[in-house]
This record gives sequence, structure tokens and C-alpha cells, in this order.
Amino acid sequence: MIKANRFHIGKVVAELQEDKVLTDLWTKARDESRGIDNLVLAKYLKLRAEMIAEEEGFLRKT
Repeated sequence: MIKANRFHIGKVVAELQEDKVLTDLWTKARDESRGIDNLVLAKYLKLRAEMIAEEEGFLRKT
């Protein structure tokens, strides 16, 4: 289950359009994709969107 919303995903898409990719996170996404190249982008989107959500306090428990 993804812990981010469409606004966080939109921010990731905007970053990608500006060729901004976090290399370490891309590597993690590739590792989690278990060699399936078509999944790397989806994994990266999920991981980065969740990272942004956490940075914005979206995932914090009150």
C-alpha cells in the first residue's frame, strides 16, 4: 500500500520531467524490482512519493 497521495506523485513526476532523479533511491528501486526493468520507474515513483509525503509530515502520527 502506498503511503502518499496523488499530489506527492505529481511532485515526483515534475522532478522527473526536470531530469531530477535521486541516484541512491533509483538504485534501491532497481534492487526492489528484482531485475524486472519495467517495474523500476513504478518503484521509484512510490518510494520518492512516500519520501516527499514524510518530509511534508503527511505520514507522521499525531
